[in-house]
Amino acid sequence: MIPTDHWSAAMSPWILVDIGNGARVLFGFCMRHPATGGLSWTRSTPVVYLNEKLGIAQTKSGRHYILGERISSETLPTEEAQVALSLLLGPGHVAENLDLTSAKERCQARAWITACKIARHLQLELPTRDLVEVEAFMSAHLGAYLALRAQGQNQ
Repeated sequence: MIPTDHWSAAMSPWILVDIGNGARVLFGFCMRHPATGGLSWTRSTPVVYLNEKLGIAQTKSGRHYILGERISSETLPTEEAQVALSLLLGPGHVAENLDLTSAKERCQARAWITACKIARHLQLELPTRDLVEVEAFMSAHLGAYLALRAQGQNQ
């Protein structure tokens, strides 16, 4: 067993997604992640080891995950999770009610997902997907978020 100080990321809820060629990745809500700062929906590099009973995984990048609740892609808990899954894994992994076919729609969706992450780190209310609200939110709070990350907070 790997010592607990090597567990660098925690993800819950999560799903296992086949990305082709026999590779599978984790997708879920990272509460802790050293590269992204956590508090956001993310995907891993391909999984090289998974023990669901123990709730642990290791990915090709060498990252070790502690895993919480496993769900299915049909039971993603929020619209944010559905949008993030579509953006991170591409066509074929999106809920039927989402239309992210154009570059403009994907760009706006990425901005909203980013704004949601920033809101969590700054302990603010999440913005709606309204483009005007997202742009205003980013203008008002991006600097504070970048300063927080520069200080090494929320790793």
